[in-house]
Order: sequence, then structure tokens, then C-alpha cells
Amino acid sequence: MAAKVLVVTPYMALGRLIRQSLEQSTYEVQMTESAEDALEFALQTAFSVAILDADVNDMSIVDLGQGLVADNPNLRLIVMPPHNDPDSPLLEGLPPHAFLSKPFYLPDLLQTTRPQFEAEARMAMAVKLFERQRLSSGLAARLAGVSRVEFLLDLHRYGVPMIDLDEAELRADVQHA
Repeated sequence: MAAKVLVVTPYMALGRLIRQSLEQSTYEVQMTESAEDALEFALQTAFSVAILDADVNDMSIVDLGQGLVADNPNLRLIVMPPHNDPDSPLLEGLPPHAFLSKPFYLPDLLQTTRPQFEAEARMAMAVKLFERQRLSSGLAARLAGVSRVEFLLDLHRYGVPMIDLDEAELRADVQHA
């Protein structure tokens, strides 16, 4: 399962360059030049990472980032700050996970995102093994590198129920409780 990345930049040539680089590394990339479109895409797709260009025109970068994270609290934000200044007051209230300067060296992009994608891949594998009843929730959580509670609470992102009992099993559990 390829990790999903949202790229928001008003510079389509830059966006295409990012997309091409990431797709060569097996990431699935959705690109837009509009913050409004980005928020719409985020409602339809559970992105793992969003790469946001502060030069986006139709909304402040803070409002865009906060809107994306409100819909997906686990979303990792990588921000290309205004004037390559990560301390810019225009970013106040936006806690990105990483910054990317323009122009940037494409392998740096992959190094910035690789740990996030590796964590997402471990989680997806753990969820699948849990869903197939190959691992307990505790072992799956350990494989994913998160607490058991965190693992169980994240199952809904993958469409996997925490408890998968049929009616007879549920009745038996209730009787033995």
C-alpha cells in the first residue's frame, strides 16, 4: 500500500517535480495549486503527509495546515516557509513536522519523508496482520511502534474494527463475563 501525499503549491512546475520524485519512490501523490481544493481532497483521501507551500494564494498557510490537521490529526505537515524562514510570523500557530527550503535538493525531500512513510508502512502491516488474526493487538502495536491503546484507536483509519465478533461469540462473551 503506497503512502498518500498531498502537495499544495501555486507553482505547478515545482509540484510536478515533487510528484515525479515521490512517485519514483512508490508514493501516491495528489497535487493542487489551491488551498480550497486541498481541503476538499483531504475530505476524500486519508493522506499520510501534506507538503504545503506558504506561497499558496487563496488561504493562509496556517489556516490550510490547521484545516488539514483538523480533518486528519495524524497528518504530517512539511512546510516550505515564506522566504525560506521557518521562524516567519506567518507560520505562527502551525506546528509542522519538517521544513523544506526552496529550491531544495530532491533527495532531501525523500529523507524528510522516509521516516514518516516507514512508520505508516509498519502501521499498515501491523493492522493487516491484526485484521487477519495473525497478531494480537499488543504484538501488532509493538510492530507498529505505538502503544496498544494508540494502535486500537487508529484501527478506524484503516476500516478495521477493534472487536470483530459475530453474534454467537458476543453472546458467549457476555454469558461468561
